[in-house]
Amino acid sequence: MKNITCLFVALCMSAGLSAQQEVVKVQGHPHPVLTQLKAEGKYQEPIRTRASLGEIDPEEITCWIGNPSSSLPIDTAYLMVKWTDGKRDRDSLLVWGYRWNTVNSYETPVTVHTIDMIRAVANADPRFSVLLQYTGATGYSVGGFGYNYEGCSRVPLAFDYNGASTSSVVGFSYTGSPNTSVGQVAIPPSPQRQAELAISAANGTEGSTGTGVADHPFNIFYGYPAYDYDWWVLQTPENKDQEWLAGWNTNGYWSYFTGTDKQVPTNYAEESISFETVTNQSTHGFVFALDFNWNVDMSGRITYVTCPCSVDEETTATMIMKETDPSLVSYKDNTLYLSGLEGYDCTVVNMNGQAVASFRVNSPESTRLLPLPSGVYILSAQNQTERKTYKWRN
Repeated sequence: MKNITCLFVALCMSAGLSAQQEVVKVQGHPHPVLTQLKAEGKYQEPIRTRASLGEIDPEEITCWIGNPSSSLPIDTAYLMVKWTDGKRDRDSLLVWGYRWNTVNSYETPVTVHTIDMIRAVANADPRFSVLLQYTGATGYSVGGFGYNYEGCSRVPLAFDYNGASTSSVVGFSYTGSPNTSVGQVAIPPSPQRQAELAISAANGTEGSTGTGVADHPFNIFYGYPAYDYDWWVLQTPENKDQEWLAGWNTNGYWSYFTGTDKQVPTNYAEESISFETVTNQSTHGFVFALDFNWNVDMSGRITYVTCPCSVDEETTATMIMKETDPSLVSYKDNTLYLSGLEGYDCTVVNMNGQAVASFRVNSPESTRLLPLPSGVYILSAQNQTERKTYKWRN
């Protein structure tokens, strides 16, 4: 049933160095389908560096993400995403600007990676969505990107559990016994519900816009990540104003390119988004290789994203805090107060998408000393069955 994935894992575990060099990577992650195609002589390596595709014009950007302090050095970078489904009569190629302080208030250098920029854009732009999965040593991968042209809301997503659980190319077992042949060590307690919670955290509830980030629940903590991105789908695929492309094994995959000095990115990224460093005037582009067309690039007519959506962050924070369960998160006098979250793993990120704290809650009532600069923060709390998101202004 899981022939391609199992074959690939067996190849990586048993082959020598020469075979290891034949493994094809996407976003810095080994890719089983492309590796198999290459072994069969049906795959051509993408061009690592292409001719110039033009330059991003910062003067055209009105949607700048990040809220750096003007009293500290500021760097600028650019995120580009290109959907290739032709829904809008041509490829959708969008660009956002991103700004951050290169040092903190203690003059300690601040390192930003691509994943920080992606999370920041998703947190700030309520029309943008991303599916991220933690895969282990290579960090995070992008499974899907979405954008809603018709309103100030995320695109409606769903997880096709039946399709994923019966697919022969998904090596992850959702029920029964773990697929130990790929390293899986545990079974998710409620797969459909866990996926729904991840989507709910990204899209928000009534009156809130969510984080924009669907953190894939079936990740390396089960011993093997599911890589089932092809079955995270748009509920309204006929809507031409709603973009969503996701994939890894069947539909295609998101290819990642980098560039420097405001140039449209042309360099095939060797690192994953967790390790690729964002530098001043660097460009970071993602294009969907539909049907495994590895000859894709970031060419096309650029659309500079505008930010017309107005979200009252204080109102949003209040509404998210008023959940129906007894858990409670509050922040006062540099202290984070947590109630009803025992056993949850928590991460606090700022609106630049940078993690400022990560910890596990070990008691029903917990406090943590957490001095934070003024701004808006999001706490994501997750255990094996639930994910909760809280947002507040300091």
